[in-house]
Amino acid sequence: MSLFGYFVIARHPRPLYELPAVQRLCRESDEEFISPGTLANLRAEGDWQLLQVLGGWSAELADELAAQTAAPAMSIYVVESAFGIIEARTAEGGSWQGYLNPRAAVQAYGAPPPPELDAVVAAAVAWAADTGHPADAGALPTALQGRVGPFGEGVNVLVEALGFRFGAGEELPDD
Repeated sequence: MSLFGYFVIARHPRPLYELPAVQRLCRESDEEFISPGTLANLRAEGDWQLLQVLGGWSAELADELAAQTAAPAMSIYVVESAFGIIEARTAEGGSWQGYLNPRAAVQAYGAPPPPELDAVVAAAVAWAADTGHPADAGALPTALQGRVGPFGEGVNVLVEALGFRFGAGEELPDD
């Protein structure tokens, strides 16, 4: 079975699933053949949260989350457990994009070539610093080039390389 859907990182004092951007993601989809999302898991480190939503599609999720939280936000859209499309925003409007497993994204799925790995690592380190987390620049290249995996293991490796230490997941409300 393959994993499709989002992992999002954002800071908010209330659960991320209460934000309008996430509620919309779970009610509707920007793509005709993709079903709305389903809440799957929420982990927290203080007000910073990592939310997993199975399915869904929103071309503007990271932008909406940054605007709604007035803080940096990141969305990782996972395709078939193979790769992830990373969109990251700062509260001031800065942004960067990249892939988890860029080789599969480009060769197997025909995605546009990503920025150079060094540029993505530098942007990720700066984004993490904006969140107040010390990224591990040495671990980021390996994390970014890894496969997502059927349970999002590659996302967890990236999140840790970005300096986050989220706790155990919590039970989520039904949609």
